[in-house]
Amino acid sequence: MKKALFITLGFDEKFAIRALMRHKLEEGDTLVVLTAKPIIDRVEKALSSIKGFITSYSKGVRVKIVEVPVREVVEAVALVKETLEKYSGHQIILNVSGGMRALVVEMCIGAALSSVGFKLELETEDSSAYLEFPTELLRVHRILYSMTDTKKSILQTILEKNSPVTVRELAEELGRDPSTLRRHLYKLIELGFVKVVKRKPLTVEASSLLKTFF
Repeated sequence: MKKALFITLGFDEKFAIRALMRHKLEEGDTLVVLTAKPIIDRVEKALSSIKGFITSYSKGVRVKIVEVPVREVVEAVALVKETLEKYSGHQIILNVSGGMRALVVEMCIGAALSSVGFKLELETEDSSAYLEFPTELLRVHRILYSMTDTKKSILQTILEKNSPVTVRELAEELGRDPSTLRRHLYKLIELGFVKVVKRKPLTVEASSLLKTFF
């Protein structure tokens, strides 16, 4: 699967170049640079450095520049969302280590509202830490709002148990077929609300995400 690395860019290209090195973009991959509109000289210099790095070390990587009207918040968020969805067939990585704070916030909101999967990452200002944020954190309320009553009742029961619980125990508690519950659980595990304690028999417990937001 081709990669699409999105970066928010300000005056300093170092975060973008380190992200390029970390993700090892190859021919056919795309670097999408989001920067505030209009592009000023210092940003242009940073862009030039990034393009020079790609020419030397990441040949064949396409570069797309997106100028975001950061002062027009709704328009900016819509542009981010639209741009992300153009890369729905790619492995999408969002790096928000650089750029204006408004641009970073608009990137995160646009991503949360989009229909694509992505990984969100951030390198701290002093470069001492590299953080990854679960996609579910940005979409948790949206996911819970659209969740079926069956899944909500499963989550509620797991929370109330406050300890590891097997599929059979859940089935008895809820009066449901174990095989049906197992299908729901696998989806809840995928979403990050439930954590697997043991595979055989399948035993689960509430994740920190569930304990915090449900």
